[in-house]
Amino acid sequence: MSKTKVAVVGLVLLILSGCAQKPRQVEAGVKLVEPTNLVTGERIPQKYWSELNNPVTTKIDANGMLIDVGKLYTSGLGQECRSLQISGDPNENRTRIACSVIEAADNTTSTSDTIKVWYLTNNIVETSTIIKIQ
Repeated sequence: MSKTKVAVVGLVLLILSGCAQKPRQVEAGVKLVEPTNLVTGERIPQKYWSELNNPVTTKIDANGMLIDVGKLYTSGLGQECRSLQISGDPNENRTRIACSVIEAADNTTSTSDTIKVWYLTNNIVETSTIIKIQ
């Protein structure tokens, strides 16, 4: 074989071997933003907190409104959040975001020092329909 063919075959094998390996796993060690307990929006009633905390919950019935609950994710502010697809009226579906904030627990609700409180965040886009979970 000529030197050119050997070089081409070697180059192709080198490229293919690079594609055959999975990339290394990177884990962040330095936080880019300081954690905050920024509360924006309306507090969701406590009776729904356990369902929102449960990662397998997919639906909540809230006084006639059917709420499809999305997967847990971490927001840019470091809060645990879930998307809520709210359908009360057959013609209207609204998507909202609920995020949790760790707050100091009052002694009447919990024996621990902190509790995860859920808030319905304010919409970025204002609409004419106000949704209130009761």
